[in-house]
Amino acid sequence: MKILTTGMTLAALLFACVSAGAGPLTVGNVSDTQFACVFSKACSISYDETVGDLSFSDYGTVAGVYTRTLTGAAGTFAGTDTGYLYRLDLTGVTYGECIHSIVIGAGTIDQINYTGSGPTHLVVVNSGWLGSIGVAGANYDPIGLIEITFDNYVCPGSTTYYFGFSSSSGARTSVLVDLLIAGRVPIVQARARVP
Repeated sequence: MKILTTGMTLAALLFACVSAGAGPLTVGNVSDTQFACVFSKACSISYDETVGDLSFSDYGTVAGVYTRTLTGAAGTFAGTDTGYLYRLDLTGVTYGECIHSIVIGAGTIDQINYTGSGPTHLVVVNSGWLGSIGVAGANYDPIGLIEITFDNYVCPGSTTYYFGFSSSSGARTSVLVDLLIAGRVPIVQARARVP
């Protein structure tokens, strides 16, 4: 199953309820080694990493959304898909409000057998790499948004695990993603790459 989403703006988010008509996405948790074996026969990967800082918010340049991208090898679970992993990092922040979810408008998302127990839409690398906050769930909205809700609030001083998805689309587009503040409407934006 493939899900097609399109890049959305903050304005579109404000005029749409992400949960209305949304469908749940499956999530698999893996170690860094398990994740590497999905993309590489040798279970060894290299990736490209960028960071979209939160300089236009109260969090400042010490906070950001990290994006890791990598391409799978032929004959692996990922095939030649591109993997997109994200990590919200507030470890350098000393004050500010907590964030409960991230909203991403992306391209085609493929289900991959990350865990070895069957395909899932999303993956969380919850051991071996940085992070302490996982994903509670995710929903796809027909207007083209994926809302990923964290299993704990991401507050100053904390960071999420790397989480993300794979896509057969070769494009690596830089877009704005929306970070939803816990308990109220305000949204913070950061740059991240998507298919």
